[in-house]
Amino acid sequence: MLGKAQTILREIDDLLSENPLLLNDKDLIFMQCFNEAWFSNILSWLLNPKGSHKLGVSFSSQLLKTIAQVRTEGELEYTHKSSFLKWGKGGKGVSATQLSLKNTAIIREFYLAKPIRRRAIKGPRYCDIVLLDLDAEDSIFLAIENKLFTSNHPKQLEEYYELIEKGFKRVKIREYVYLTVYGIAPIYYGDASKKTYSYWTRLSWTKHILDIVNTLYCQSEHKEITRLRCLLEWIKTFGKPSTGPLIERLREVLVYAAASCLHGELIRLGEGKSGTWEMTNADGKSISLTHTSHPKTPLFVELLPTLSITVQSRRNKRPLFEKIIVPYGANIDQIFNLLDLTARDVYHYHFSKTDRYLGNKRRLTSTLTSIKKEMRPIFAYVSKHQYELKILLAASKHVWQAQKFELEELEQEETEV
Repeated sequence: MLGKAQTILREIDDLLSENPLLLNDKDLIFMQCFNEAWFSNILSWLLNPKGSHKLGVSFSSQLLKTIAQVRTEGELEYTHKSSFLKWGKGGKGVSATQLSLKNTAIIREFYLAKPIRRRAIKGPRYCDIVLLDLDAEDSIFLAIENKLFTSNHPKQLEEYYELIEKGFKRVKIREYVYLTVYGIAPIYYGDASKKTYSYWTRLSWTKHILDIVNTLYCQSEHKEITRLRCLLEWIKTFGKPSTGPLIERLREVLVYAAASCLHGELIRLGEGKSGTWEMTNADGKSISLTHTSHPKTPLFVELLPTLSITVQSRRNKRPLFEKIIVPYGANIDQIFNLLDLTARDVYHYHFSKTDRYLGNKRRLTSTLTSIKKEMRPIFAYVSKHQYELKILLAASKHVWQAQKFELEELEQEETEV
């Protein structure tokens, strides 16, 4: 396995070296910028007609035109309503070419009234970015949900739409955008209305926003626009279909490395006791660890878009305990420590009679098992390149499927409460 992993990591190295990020202080840039808050803040800044970028309404005007074009002429089938933007003269909607945006307000974390259904997620709802102009002659409300390393929660898009439609029904234009790194679709949950999803226009940072930035780049010399442009151009290189197979192989290696170390510690802790742990990778997506005494209760090890390993036991697809999350980007020794602690926790969470399966072995503190020594180069690589790998893995559909299961689980827990 190590030889295969080293080959994949060399290919990732080649990919990163062929596409370097041309900015100084990369580690600081990664920490500052690679989060949804920074991207939402800079988008809000660009949309502000009075912002220090000196672009006036140019950016917001181009964004509304882009929304209209994607909704009207895009490859996907979006709903067309009189309150939506349109491109061209025919069909329902309001033309995006004749809007005055000088008096618009840009609001971060816009508060929406409490959910209209009691069974919805409790507490107030906040939309990431809202552009609004409630003057009678303009009248626009644009809601933008920005997702970088997370995705929509169950009922989130439905509730946002319904609350805005009800609370701002007198506003002439009510438009909705689901913004992601590569323009991926919102996660669809089985009990959701597919029609509601068609209300949200899917935009991409590395296509639509980057195109607007490139169009307006010559009009402003502000350093933040230069930094954003550089970041988006760099991220764009990893979203190509040709890199997909390599990224998927990378995901498999990362999950296998963590699962192997966890598996080894689970076996060590249970030596001399009833049964043992077996590791399988039946579906090619996630790895499961099954105790021979409880074959119908597998322990799943998966990778999330946040570059975190999750560990959880399930029976009939229902979780038996809250997920244990191990951040993959920590330094090597601490990853090993966290996985060792997770292994002991698993015995307590997984079994009702813990003493029957858990021995009295103490945690190793001064020596490494053979499997940890074998996997150490993989953990070291992830620790060194954690931010780059998060961007790469954002293009993997399987990490988003793991995210979907996690969000469904949270929704189920809140509903039961």
